[in-house]
Amino acid sequence: MSNNYLVERLDNITSTDLTNLRLFYSCIIGTNATSFYQYLNDLSNLSINIQKTHTLDETTEFLLLTKDQIEDARNKLEAIGLLKSYNWDNDGILFSLKRPLNANEISKNSFISSFIIEKLGEEKYQSLLKNQGIFTFDKENKRDISKKFYEVFDLSKINIKATKFFNNFEVMNNKNAIKTMASEDFIKFITGNESSPSQLLMIKKLRKIKFNDNCINLFINFSINVNKIIIVNYIEKIAQDYAKRDLFLADEVDLELNATYLSKKMNNNISYQSEYEDIEKTSEKILNLCGETNWDD
Repeated sequence: MSNNYLVERLDNITSTDLTNLRLFYSCIIGTNATSFYQYLNDLSNLSINIQKTHTLDETTEFLLLTKDQIEDARNKLEAIGLLKSYNWDNDGILFSLKRPLNANEISKNSFISSFIIEKLGEEKYQSLLKNQGIFTFDKENKRDISKKFYEVFDLSKINIKATKFFNNFEVMNNKNAIKTMASEDFIKFITGNESSPSQLLMIKKLRKIKFNDNCINLFINFSINVNKIIIVNYIEKIAQDYAKRDLFLADEVDLELNATYLSKKMNNNISYQSEYEDIEKTSEKILNLCGETNWDD
């Protein structure tokens, strides 16, 4: 091991993280590796200049460990995922510290959990999880009824060109809305109106065909860009055609629809969001370019 090294810490390592290190990891990696990790973390906190070089000689003197013991501690930290090591300039090493897993994350990691149970026993392991875990209600089958930003605030006068974050909420652009919104919410987001009965029925039909909301939103967005409105029959026929071709993944649907626009742009120099003077004529041309002329039958 080289005598010179640098230390970086990409994650914020809190006192709780260090407690988790001692409670969950020390039984696996031992006290030397635990001490070495905490020492490197202290160095990263104390170093105003990230380029400050540290030496192995100083480390062995401070921790009262031999170089072989430091090397063994380093290997264990790397193996358990708490440390990454990189060759650096002038035969030095860069140590990159990783945050210890918390109790919830450890409970889902069968590899680390098995080691802890072997060392401490099942009863002690479960006690640690209970004391250190963060418990929440099971919301898997519950409907999220939280208000979206656009439902509370008027965005009509704001030109949103990209996704922006404000503390704990997000203002969505169209691309993100297509991926994350329920189709009923997406229609309201993109039109400003609640879904009509025919639109709700369309969404129900497409879900029954096994399209997820991401795919349905792509179909809706396609119709709006081509026709400037949501045409239910038009969308349903596109979806039925895709279903026959076994195209149910959102990425596949997106690629197919984008290919139509790309062909149109190359042939007529009309962009994705451009205005169409003759809606019916343009729709027909786009369908012909994809070889899918039966959508409007």
